[in-house]
This record gives sequence, structure tokens and C-alpha cells, in this order.
Amino acid sequence: MQSGIVTLAVPESATTDNTLMQDGLVWIRASISGDTGSVCLFEKVLAQAAKANYRANGPLPGSGSVQAGTIQKLVKKSAHVKQVSQPFSSSGGRACETEELFKLRVSERLRHKQRAVTNWDWEHLVLQEFPELYKVKCLNHFNDKDTCCRAGHPGAVTLVVVPQVHNKNFYNPCSLK
Repeated sequence: MQSGIVTLAVPESATTDNTLMQDGLVWIRASISGDTGSVCLFEKVLAQAAKANYRANGPLPGSGSVQAGTIQKLVKKSAHVKQVSQPFSSSGGRACETEELFKLRVSERLRHKQRAVTNWDWEHLVLQEFPELYKVKCLNHFNDKDTCCRAGHPGAVTLVVVPQVHNKNFYNPCSLK
């Protein structure tokens, strides 16, 4: 359902003598048990992937993400790595905080003191903690008979979140229905 790295452990009991492939290779089969409609959203399956962290000395341009193709080599060369490629843009980065945004964040923090009391507090606390969200709407005393929680009772809140989908690698508009 999302981009990521899957690690497979091939057991030692796997057979390496095949009729269709050269000796020494192993057949690998992966399957999914549910939501088969998401399979068509695969963009690439790449072998030998690794997760990397980027620590900038200065501010990152734009949205704080590193665009695809930006990372081209290792900081410290390794004989074990033949090639470095970055087919997708990065995720989880934040843009450098400007002085204006810093003042806004501090004034909001002084207002709610990291405690949610009003709908506005809930919405802004969630948006500050999860920058990958586009919008949050807080519905207090929301009464939905289909939910199993205690919504509709005093003190209960329901948060409706909308993800940020602009400049994302994978986006399934059907999943938002």
C-alpha cells in the first residue's frame, strides 16, 4: 500500500538445481492475500535496495524532499557497491523553517501548550506532528452509528485527515473513497 523496502530471507533448504534457470539461482514467489486492486499500482520492483538518510548542512530547497536522481554516489566509496541510483523522490523530509514560520509555531505552542482543548488545537497539533498531512478537520460530538467507538459523547472527538498527495510517487484516488 506504500513505498518501502521488503527483505526476504531465503532458507538454506531452498533448492538451487533448476530445470529452467542456471544452477545456483533460487525461484522466489511473492503473493498478497487481500486488496488485489493495489497490485496494478506497482511502479517498479528493484533488487538490492537500501535505505539512506540525508543530513543537509544547509536548508533543503522547496518542500524539503530530495528529488529523484539527486543522489548519485556514496559519501564514502565502497568496493561492494557498484552503482547508486535514486529512482524516486525522498520522503519524510521537512523544509527549513523560516523565521516567520518559527514565530507562528512558537505562538501556537504558547496558545495551546501542547494540549488540545478546542477543535483548532486538535487540528494544529496533528498538522504540526505529521507534516505529510494536507488538512485535518476535527468534529466534536460527531454521532456516527457505524463506528464502534464512543463517538458522540462529551469529550469524544473525531479527526478527519486528508493526506498530502502533491508530488508523491504513488497515489491511488480509489483508496480515498
